[in-house]
Amino acid sequence: MAQGTVPSRTDDVSLMVITLEINPYIWDKHGMGAAFSIQAMVEQMIIFVNSYLLLHHQNQVAIITAGTEGCAYIFDSAASKQGPSNAQPAATNGSANGVSEEGERGIGSILASRIQRVVSEAEQKWKDGGSGGEPNRTTYLSGALSMALCYVQRCLRGPKPQPQPRMLCIHGSPDAPQQYIATMNAMFSAQKLQVPIDVCMIGGQDSAFLQQAAHLTGGLYQKPPRPEALLQYLLMVPAMDLHSRQFLLAPRPAGVDFRASCFCHKKTIDLGFVCSVCLSIFCQFSRECSTCGAVYTMARPTPAAGAKRKEPEA
Repeated sequence: MAQGTVPSRTDDVSLMVITLEINPYIWDKHGMGAAFSIQAMVEQMIIFVNSYLLLHHQNQVAIITAGTEGCAYIFDSAASKQGPSNAQPAATNGSANGVSEEGERGIGSILASRIQRVVSEAEQKWKDGGSGGEPNRTTYLSGALSMALCYVQRCLRGPKPQPQPRMLCIHGSPDAPQQYIATMNAMFSAQKLQVPIDVCMIGGQDSAFLQQAAHLTGGLYQKPPRPEALLQYLLMVPAMDLHSRQFLLAPRPAGVDFRASCFCHKKTIDLGFVCSVCLSIFCQFSRECSTCGAVYTMARPTPAAGAKRKEPEA
């Protein structure tokens, strides 16, 4: 990603918006397993956030949780600096007397309590859903990306100089094809805003959506082979500012899965039909586009058109 194209931003001051997956099925014994629990992940996340804020006194961090029931803001480091009136996303996290929790407790205890509260609520809802039927195991990745971009857009409208925004997705669940359109819209929005998306996959498989997001926005995609050493990977890759990445040898993925999901059945396909009007993708041919309503006409070859061309006489 070319630097210096937006003169109102600085390379030293950064704004990092972290989307953290709290899907109970991923952190359950059937998901990640006992080797890396969510409590261990929270402890390493607290160290990483503190380390990132120590790199520059004007660095900012915002954390958004993504679960099976929705997404939520749980932390905003700029809330205590801007005051309770300007901290819109984290307004519910302040004290009733107008004094922010950051002034009363440390960041570590605040993050631990808030993440634990959100995780406990998500686990309870997941268990309640499982009693009456199959629980929802899909993480709202598109919603978390959209909320992160809204937060970035609000910060970019603030006073100058503006921090260089970037996003970090700590994800573990497989892709949800039904979220393909919304996720791609978020990717293109981040690309237009010049917001790189760094990805740290902690699950057992790769994410084609997030691979494409990192590739399109100029971010870094990594899949730690040892999730229990998550802190080491976070400090070595996502903690690097955008200017320093030009001089350091950052890890690159072996390849990017560019497969798309069809708009009709929400399935990942290798070969499909593309609408010439709105570029919608379908796994089966149809006379009419279900997205924009365009009607297609197929020209059938006539015998005259299919006949061999007669060579001109010499």
